[in-house]
Amino acid sequence: MSAYWWFQGKSVEKLTDDLIEAGDGARLEVHPFGPDKLHLVVVPPDQPSKDPIDDSHVCPPSCP
Repeated sequence: MSAYWWFQGKSVEKLTDDLIEAGDGARLEVHPFGPDKLHLVVVPPDQPSKDPIDDSHVCPPSCP
């Protein structure tokens, strides 16, 4: 099992923008994708979900 996953830079900026745009009542989902990846998905209330953010890194081996 991995110690932790991390996102940085444009991925964090997109997450922030998606959450602000989704407004109150938005949901953040974290989906496993393969053995070493996560997808973040912002789901606005009563709207389709945003495109997944899939620029995750696992530490170790890729540590900031």
